[in-house]
Parts: sequence; structure tokens; C-alpha cells
Amino acid sequence: MELQDSSLLLINKERGITSFQEINRIKKELGVSKTGHAGTLDKDAEGLLLVCTGKATKLLKFLVGLDKTYIAQIHFGIQTTTDDAEGEICAENKAPCFSLDIIKQHLKKYHDKILQRPPNYSAVHINGKRAYQIAKNGENPAIKEREVTIHSIKIMDFTSPILTLEISCSSGTYIRSLARDLGIDTGYFAHICALKRTKIGNFSLENAFSFEEIKNKNFKTYSPETIVSNIPTLKLKEESMHYPCNGRPIFLNMLKSSPKNSGYYKLMNEDKLAAILIYNGNTLQYDLVYNTENAEIQS
Repeated sequence: MELQDSSLLLINKERGITSFQEINRIKKELGVSKTGHAGTLDKDAEGLLLVCTGKATKLLKFLVGLDKTYIAQIHFGIQTTTDDAEGEICAENKAPCFSLDIIKQHLKKYHDKILQRPPNYSAVHINGKRAYQIAKNGENPAIKEREVTIHSIKIMDFTSPILTLEISCSSGTYIRSLARDLGIDTGYFAHICALKRTKIGNFSLENAFSFEEIKNKNFKTYSPETIVSNIPTLKLKEESMHYPCNGRPIFLNMLKSSPKNSGYYKLMNEDKLAAILIYNGNTLQYDLVYNTENAEIQS
């Protein structure tokens, strides 16, 4: 498989390396100079990463805020400084067994919109520094709670002390925080011992490729049009089709049908992305112009 200049890659990140390391080695293997990804995974987590190459990196913002699904294994009895297996033990419950009924009762709290405090060892910015940098210096980072949304939690298995959950949630949700808080609520204490991301929006881990598969040229790429597939489409009248290529303003009377709601819309030239527009309820403005002739995206 030859990599196109502007593509979307679905990567199955290995456990034990950072997202940056995974993407960097793929970047070197494929010989691409420009990459970007949507949604970092912790070093000890594995699973789906969305990686854009070349000019398609301009479209990353349409992937960043998508909902995500995880398979999480929560180890009860131990809380750690990092909320995963890498940290030092900071609280412990040596009970011989843990009640699933009690865990279920407290899990009910984690539904819909909740307030969540990110882990001390996270990439959250605090006064120009990352939280983990502050924590490594022995200080307690002042991380504020943030609102996230838990769409669903499904219990897949419980073999004490390990609880396996499938969690569907909004972007920005920390599964490590959920494990920590559930452990505190139950009095059992807990941390994440394994985490796998299986979905980002409509993109699935089932369609992702490992580094070894990419190394062996056994992989598939997706076009920039796939990235914006969920954005509604506007169609220009025939006489105005050349306007986006030249960056000329688009007016409502040039469209075959008017947009119904404010937000992003895409213009297509046959089956190729021509431009992304923003409609504010009255007028249209360019967000991105896609030059189909030169295969370039201009901000």
C-alpha cells in the first residue's frame, strides 16, 4: 500500500510506548514529513489513534472532539499516585473480596454529565506547565474539575479484584479518574490496570493497523473526504463551481439549496472536497479552501 500525500490512518497503538513514539516511528517508516493525531493515549494504554498526514492535518479539528469508547480493567484494593499501574501505592484496602453489588450501586453515579478531576499525572496545562511536570517535582497540581459526559457503562466481567468495563464517553474524559473516583466512593480504592480505546466517533479499532502491518505495507488509508463525512454538504450551482478553487466569496443565491442550521458545511466538487464553510445564520464564510487542481488545503 502506497501512502497518499493527504490521508487518514487508523493506528492500533501498542501498549508500553507513548503516542508520540508510536506516531514518530510510523512517520519514519512511511517517510512522511507532516503528521498530526487526534486524541493522545497514555503510555500504558493501547488501541485506536487517528493520524492525519500531509495536508489532511488541516482537518484534524474535525476529529478531536469526537466521542470515544474504551475497554477498561479496574484493579480494586490499590490506589496509586498516577491512577494506573505505573504509580506508587498511596491508599490500600486489603479486603479478601470486593462486592460487585456495592460497585454497581456506585457506578450509577457515573452517567450523563459529571464533574471530573483529571489525574495529577496528566497533560493538563496549569499556568504554562503540564500537571505531570508539577507532580514529578513533588507538588500537588491545582487541577480544576471539568464537566464530561458518560454515555454508557457496561460491565463485561468481574473476577475480583479486576472489573472490566466498556465505557462510551465524551472527548476529554479520563478513565483513570473514573477508576480512582469509583475506588474512593466504594472505599475499596482502585486504579486502571489495562486500557484499550476501541472507537473514536464512527472509526473503529477493528479497521486499524499495527506498526508491524504498516511496516509490511499491509494497511489501508482513508481520504480527506472521510474525515469530514459527518459534515452536511452544500451544492453549488453549475456556474459557481469554480469559486472555491479561486477563494472567491460564496453567497446563498449560488447554492442549489440553503443551509438549515448554523455550523460547518462542506462543498464537494464531484466526489472531492472543495471547501469547508461556516454558516452563521445569515452568511457563509470559508473555514478551509481545498484546491482540487493543486491538491492543497489553504487556511
